[in-house]
Amino acid sequence: MKPISTTIQLLILVFAVSTQPLFASDDFKAFGGKEGLTTIVDTAFEHILNDQRINSFFQETDNEFIKEQLVLQFCDVLDGPCKYDGASMKDSHVGLNIKREHFNALVEAVRKSMHTHNVPFASQNRFLAKLAPMHADIIE
Repeated sequence: MKPISTTIQLLILVFAVSTQPLFASDDFKAFGGKEGLTTIVDTAFEHILNDQRINSFFQETDNEFIKEQLVLQFCDVLDGPCKYDGASMKDSHVGLNIKREHFNALVEAVRKSMHTHNVPFASQNRFLAKLAPMHADIIE
């Protein structure tokens, strides 16, 4: 058996210890990377703040912080190079009395934003499918 070259050994080590994906997912790229996600979240927030069904949830909050956390969470969900380490969905929404119609309104705002920024429909659906299980921790 031939010895493995030092270069190959180093590559194996890099792959083995990497805590983040070395290559961004196709969906992360379809969203425009982290910069694209920031734009999508900003646009979604414009819709949210203009939506009478849900804007009251965001009147006395640090919306810049929320947007930053959403970008990190979306980046993480899309297998981008980010790690969301914020509060759990259950902890961050407890006591807000969020109903299904509120949750759906927020999803609608995100969908409009993704459409505005030309995220492919298939990527949108895969992304929303990854987020969908969170509704159980958000809706009261």
